[in-house]
Amino acid sequence: MAASTQPIFPNVPLFGSCAVTAATTGRTVTGVTGLTQIALSGTNSNGMRIDRIRIVQNGAIASAPSANVFRVWIYAGTGNAILMDEYAIVAPNTPSATVAGYALDTNYTTLVLPTGYSLYASVHTYAGAQDGYNVELFGGLY
Repeated sequence: MAASTQPIFPNVPLFGSCAVTAATTGRTVTGVTGLTQIALSGTNSNGMRIDRIRIVQNGAIASAPSANVFRVWIYAGTGNAILMDEYAIVAPNTPSATVAGYALDTNYTTLVLPTGYSLYASVHTYAGAQDGYNVELFGGLY
């Protein structure tokens, strides 16, 4: 079988977002229990491409966040979600009028998911609102 010689471009921009406000302490899960959905490729017949995931601490000013691990999961629509990526948040800033909270961008060059797949997020520790994170996903639907 010959390989495609034509470049492929996304048909529709993809933006997904969510607020992660609960902990999942394991590195395995049953189904998607305790996870928060970021994006779903839906009924699009050709899947989705993920270019970047951004996490931003959303806790209140002057609330010290916990050291944490942020996790990204792939879910195929059945079975259990699979751990795809994780980020250690070792010493997050305590946000103030002059100090920004924790933020991290992760760029992907080859993350393409088939139709029906979705991405989920979780944090390991959630001791209160100071440990919440907003997640934004940028990419495209084919």
